[in-house]
Amino acid sequence: MTVTVVNRFFSGNIPGPDFCYGESLGGPQTYPFDSDGDDVADTCSLNTTRRATVARQNALETLANLNPTEFRDAVNAVCNGAGFKQRDYGDDPDDLDDDVCETGRVSPPPAEVDAADADLFYSGPLITGPDYCTDHSLGGARAYALDTDGDGVADICSLATTKREAIARQQALETFIESFTADEQTRHDEIAELIMLTGVASPTADQTARLADLNSEYASEFEEAGTGTADTLETGDEVDKAQAEVDRLAAKKGDATRYTNALAAACRALGSQDFGDAPSALARDLCVIDPTTGRPLG
Repeated sequence: MTVTVVNRFFSGNIPGPDFCYGESLGGPQTYPFDSDGDDVADTCSLNTTRRATVARQNALETLANLNPTEFRDAVNAVCNGAGFKQRDYGDDPDDLDDDVCETGRVSPPPAEVDAADADLFYSGPLITGPDYCTDHSLGGARAYALDTDGDGVADICSLATTKREAIARQQALETFIESFTADEQTRHDEIAELIMLTGVASPTADQTARLADLNSEYASEFEEAGTGTADTLETGDEVDKAQAEVDRLAAKKGDATRYTNALAAACRALGSQDFGDAPSALARDLCVIDPTTGRPLG
């Protein structure tokens, strides 16, 4: 994708209480750190390592590129959320007329962060060197250097679009993050078993006992109003409702597996580069492989 950078789209120094929100440019959430107690953040902190931040963003952008319709729908959903378009992000009103929240046209994410440059990402105080823009994008919405005085040092960072669109796109990317717990797996399996046992014409004694246990746990959840069948799962609409819940959980598990696979690939691509993170932090970030599952902790 070719990006034309114009100086009206930028993230400049933000000295007030919105400092961290502005500096994250719609990317991974950062948290204010007020070292002198004046109620104004002087640095922004990530909630994980720089390595994990870059890997997570690369994984999300991979999923967005592989699932463009899903990404487009997610961006439009953010744009159309209550009050989103009405918020003042500091954009020029004329620019807002052409961003994705007005046109509905969603371009693909930019290329992933180059692993060779990934160590430039960090969360810390303002910097003045040539890596300013890379650092301040924090692995999130890509910012581009703009050197207004020609001294070879970026003085502001330009986004490829409005701040509003950068935020909408990042929130849409984060809809690809999904997890699936052991309790949800148990719920999926037991409701599926309940449906199966409900359809058995001549259950054994063991099946009858198991059906009673599962009905006690779940039947009331799917009861049709006014039928008085809270103690059993009846055929018909109640079974359909139970099956819909099984299908929902199966889809959620699929999304969680999809995200975990993308994250694992992103972590492998980054390898053992030195991101400037503390070894103690790297030892427990979401790129660390769980020895019991062979997958990232994240």
